[in-house]
Amino acid sequence: MKNKYFDYDLAMRYLANNQAIFKKVVIKFLDNYKNFLNEIEENTYDKIHSLKGITLNLGAENLYYCSQQVLDSIKKGEDFDLQAFKYCFNMTYNELKAFIDEN
Repeated sequence: MKNKYFDYDLAMRYLANNQAIFKKVVIKFLDNYKNFLNEIEENTYDKIHSLKGITLNLGAENLYYCSQQVLDSIKKGEDFDLQAFKYCFNMTYNELKAFIDEN
């Protein structure tokens, strides 16, 4: 089954095909970001900027682009759809968790 919110092959390219590092990065991500959606309203820019920095190592290209769109909007002082971002984050998080649980 192909994942919709993360691309394992992309992650492997970023992590030199090291599956152990990928698993370690995902487990750390799942632990560090388990309460992310409850905390995002405060310091939104900093939190999303930090998250964006690890998204490609996770193979989460969609979340990378969602993060970038929010960051660009904040920089420009424009409105942004935080609900759409939260949805993308939640789907990515759940898909990565399921992948780790199965492997």
